[in-house]
Amino acid sequence: MIDPIPLIVWVATLAFCLHWLFNAIKMKVNYEITAALGILFYFTAAFIGQYFTPLFEHLITIIIGITLVILGFFIFISQIMIMKRLGQGENWENTTAIIEKGWFKYMRHPIYFGCALADIGIIIWIPSIFSIIVALVSLIFCFLSSYWEDNANLEKFGDVYKEYMKNVKLWGII
Repeated sequence: MIDPIPLIVWVATLAFCLHWLFNAIKMKVNYEITAALGILFYFTAAFIGQYFTPLFEHLITIIIGITLVILGFFIFISQIMIMKRLGQGENWENTTAIIEKGWFKYMRHPIYFGCALADIGIIIWIPSIFSIIVALVSLIFCFLSSYWEDNANLEKFGDVYKEYMKNVKLWGII
């Protein structure tokens, strides 16, 4: 018998991500388009991937995978909260200042990094061919979102952001 709960959660996530995606397409914001796709692919890997047979199952890989997913979500959510608090714009996505607190001190895009870390966690936790491929696609979308948001921030903040880019790496490691 198939557990319907992951499928139900995935359908709800699909509806949210498609709404976000259509709005991003309407606004023609590349990094929002890829971010919506990245989140959609992440949840597809996580919730639909568990219906596929894993390549292997070991307690240690499950623990490592779950730990990376939790850490990724912690980074993701905590940095969204920092953006909401310090962004100073009409909404947190349209910040009027470069944020250099929290993980933003160490990387320019900790929110996308958190998603990427969760993707790696899914690959380790639910290592089916389906989950691996879909999570890797999500990882690529996270990277593209970071790259395109850098371009948008350069346009928005100019030389100040260029200086920030010199001092702070994309994801802290690259």
